[in-house]
Amino acid sequence: MIPTTSPTIKNKKMKTPKDLSTYLETHYEIVSYLTLSENKAGTLAQYTRENEGIGGLYSLAQKLADEFEEIHTGTDWDGDFFDTLADFLTEKEYQHRANIQHENETFRIISTGTTYAVQYVEDGYIAQYFTTLAEAKKYIGAK
Repeated sequence: MIPTTSPTIKNKKMKTPKDLSTYLETHYEIVSYLTLSENKAGTLAQYTRENEGIGGLYSLAQKLADEFEEIHTGTDWDGDFFDTLADFLTEKEYQHRANIQHENETFRIISTGTTYAVQYVEDGYIAQYFTTLAEAKKYIGAK
């Protein structure tokens, strides 16, 4: 289905056909990337498909395209569009993996007297220090 209105970035209509053309190029490349990575375990696309279905992938592609276009509004690409987009998508994969690992890790909170440390149970690594117990609990998702 061909859109009858131009896409929006945060409710801001694109002004020129060049804006639309650039957005569609970005969206196409992101959809291609998601399609290729959808069946690879642990990827953002695989996780999204498994948890939100195909509609989740549609939303993810739009969200990523919107974010990339917002960051690079007005950029004159001098042959580095694909590298920049690849770096952006790689960063999104790292963020996704960090979030998944965080969800699956076991933490404990240690009081150091004046601060609270969130520590990985498995290896003892201190993930973060906080000034209040509430902040530490929020970090690990505890109630």
